[in-house]
Amino acid sequence: MTKISGIRASDVLDLSSSFVPGVELDLVEQTTQCWTSETFDRSCLNIELDSQVRAELVAALSLLRARPLPVLLEDKGRHALQETHSFLTSIRSLLDVGPGIAVVNGINTDGCSLDEIKSLFWLIGNAFDRVVATKWDGTMIYDVRDTRRPAGYGVRGSTTNRELSFHTDNAFGTLLPKRVGLYCIRQAEKGGASRVCSLNTVFNHMLEHHGKLLERLFEPMFYDRQAEHAASAPKVMRVAMFDFEQGQLAARLTPNLVRNGYELLGLEMDSVLSEALDMLEQVLAIDNFSVQFSLKSDQMQFINNLNMAHSREAFSDLDDHDSQRHLLRTWYRSTAGRAYDG
Repeated sequence: MTKISGIRASDVLDLSSSFVPGVELDLVEQTTQCWTSETFDRSCLNIELDSQVRAELVAALSLLRARPLPVLLEDKGRHALQETHSFLTSIRSLLDVGPGIAVVNGINTDGCSLDEIKSLFWLIGNAFDRVVATKWDGTMIYDVRDTRRPAGYGVRGSTTNRELSFHTDNAFGTLLPKRVGLYCIRQAEKGGASRVCSLNTVFNHMLEHHGKLLERLFEPMFYDRQAEHAASAPKVMRVAMFDFEQGQLAARLTPNLVRNGYELLGLEMDSVLSEALDMLEQVLAIDNFSVQFSLKSDQMQFINNLNMAHSREAFSDLDDHDSQRHLLRTWYRSTAGRAYDG
């Protein structure tokens, strides 16, 4: 790591070794992954299962209920899921070369236990892609629900009911999941709608109107790691927010965790980065740069986590724990090991 006054190398996990200064940025090609609300194809937010896929999943659910296994031991090999696998291959295509998101209407799980729903989503996830840990402790299926814990160090926003600004998952981690899946068990009583935004569109706008500020986002900065690491590991990471991987934009989008990173180190953020983060948030808030929707029970959402940002509005819920908003989340990545850090 470049020596910074007052900062020990052991205080920071430095992932910026691949940074090359002075690289000229070009506009991202206008494709289906570079959209506004006027050009976005909303049909990807309401995808039905065909009869063969539905029949396979109903049969799988029946089998895992009749002959249960622990969730993570449920093996797609004991189920006939050929049509499901083909269907999910088309969903991956929507994420990789299409609009970057797909919302699928799943099968009815009324009367199923939480473990049965998790087992079903685990099967679907393993047919979709390679599932990897969502937390340092090895959690593979993450419960997205309000724990009523106050916001603070190490408390992920996904465990609260507060508004979540535009972000990509695990921006503060050593490895980025390429794709993210959600399964909606229950909606909130009020609020909780989602928004998605093409970061290719945001990139092009920033390059055309705020080029110097965008360049700063391709340079290293400090991130709060959200306590997702060993107790003895650095609390802060140094890496760029934007990069290109195999010609595709890849983002670590969490402006507030960058601000927190500098606070944890007791450093004053440079004025260019401060202005760049503020401008980025203003561009993300441009109304026609995003689309809004709400996930309903038994719907699944799959999203490209490298160049699509997502947000969630605040919500309020019932006091009964078993009636509150509850989603399951999985991450997918083909590189490195399946542990959180590979």
